[in-house]
Amino acid sequence: MKNFHSHTTFSDGQNTAEEMIEEAIKQGVKTLAITDHHKWPDGFSNEAMDFYNDENHSHLMLLKKRYAGKINLLVGVELDWFKDFKDKLVEQANRRHYDHKIISVHKLKIEDKYEPIDYTPEYFDSIVERAGGIEKLVRMYYSEMRKAVRLGLFNAVGHLDLIKIYNKGSRLFSDKEDWYRQEVMKTLEVISIQRGLAVEINTSGFRKTCGEQYPADWIIEEAKKMRIPLILSTDAHHKDHIAFRLKEMEEKINQLQLMEQNV
Repeated sequence: MKNFHSHTTFSDGQNTAEEMIEEAIKQGVKTLAITDHHKWPDGFSNEAMDFYNDENHSHLMLLKKRYAGKINLLVGVELDWFKDFKDKLVEQANRRHYDHKIISVHKLKIEDKYEPIDYTPEYFDSIVERAGGIEKLVRMYYSEMRKAVRLGLFNAVGHLDLIKIYNKGSRLFSDKEDWYRQEVMKTLEVISIQRGLAVEINTSGFRKTCGEQYPADWIIEEAKKMRIPLILSTDAHHKDHIAFRLKEMEEKINQLQLMEQNV
């Protein structure tokens, strides 16, 4: 098993890097990427200002050597896209060595303020209203993701359809609607022309309101058709989630590969 997305106490995780690594070894994970959140731009917010400093990064590099032979440890990072801070993002992506860089969109700018799309259902609904409706918000999300991807600095796209987090039972929109599928397909096309850029199959969605992995099955199938690399992750913030439903997702990818061979 391989897990390309996890967090420690160096950002918003609940366990130390050592605890996460030891649990991964125990659970039979052969490759683990520790991808803590980077420090946000100065003056942007007090939140995340202490995340993942140079000392933390150096410590992970030492752990990579210490655990060599027991597990393939990747020293990574999860980078957040803020459209007004593109230069800062580029700086963060390039300032240190990373084995694995994830690009994600967690916040959208609504009325001159960056708002989290994964806070609570109630807060999400308030953002929908302020954005002028769910279709406008969803289109904004995928548009910002495409802008981030075009920078060409990353190894993987994090939780591609995170915008569905509170859409269980198509409460706000149907992912079968033409406008939604068009937005996703445009995004996959941008991803596909970035050489080697992968889409992660992120099992953390099973722990969220949406109750399924990111991205949805149909998106995984379309990505496969476009020959976009697929990698597995649990987005673990606690050691108990280090191998969360990884085997199930491995089987899903294997089934897709078999279907592709039989076409």
